[in-house]
Amino acid sequence: MLRVIIISSALVLTGTIIGINIAPESSNSSINDIAFQNETTANGADKDAFDQAIVRVKQLEIKMDQSEKRNLELSDKIASLNESVNQLQKLIKSSAIDNSDAGFEQTHQSSSITQPNEFENSSENQSKTDVLLSLGVDNIIADRIQKKVEEREMNQLYLRNTSIREGWFGTEKYFEKSRELAQESNVYRDELGDVRYDEYLFQSDQTNRVSITSIIATSPAEKIGLQTNDIILEYDNQRIFSWSDITQLTAEGENGETVSLVIQRDNSTIELFIPRGPLGVRLENIKVDPTNS
Repeated sequence: MLRVIIISSALVLTGTIIGINIAPESSNSSINDIAFQNETTANGADKDAFDQAIVRVKQLEIKMDQSEKRNLELSDKIASLNESVNQLQKLIKSSAIDNSDAGFEQTHQSSSITQPNEFENSSENQSKTDVLLSLGVDNIIADRIQKKVEEREMNQLYLRNTSIREGWFGTEKYFEKSRELAQESNVYRDELGDVRYDEYLFQSDQTNRVSITSIIATSPAEKIGLQTNDIILEYDNQRIFSWSDITQLTAEGENGETVSLVIQRDNSTIELFIPRGPLGVRLENIKVDPTNS
């Protein structure tokens, strides 16, 4: 009897122990599941926050790029405006700049124009027409000159209008195209020829000669013996009426090739030879009666 009771007790005890062992295992499993779910939820929230942070960072990068781009655009505009101011200051100073490779010639007489101003009012144009007629120019030729002058005036107006519309008025591009337009041809000179053109310039009270005011040390001009007050009559067998003629001719042909240079010194005409390129002189536009030169 005692033995049975002991066995039963052992069974009860064993069952209790087994129950104790099983119950906690089941309880731990539930806790782990809950912890895993909580961890997954927390990780999901962190991932969403991380993704949102990435999006915000990218948005900031885009804004920074846009801001940098605007700053660059503003810098370009400021640089362009500065260039325009510099160009306008150059025009105000009216220094004649030789565009050839190695240097420049300058003129100290800014207000004098050595070729006809072809963008004038009607009374000025009529006055120039009268000068042409006084020189014996045929009416047909005088009318043709007037029409070409007005055509070039319209081209200049179109250039100005286009540059304003497209936003490059006053820039280097504008000045370059304006120079190209001015150098396309000299209507008066083309129609009249050098001799009558010379007379026309003088009779219409325009400058028609280029005088040397100073010479740069070690320049080609100094090496060939040019002097102040020398008047340049020809360069490479072409007549010179303005510093712009010098600017254009020195930049043509092969740089360094030998060309002739005809000058007037006092009452003598002298022919010299010089390498094509900048002379290294400063020039002044003057008015000379061609019948006395």
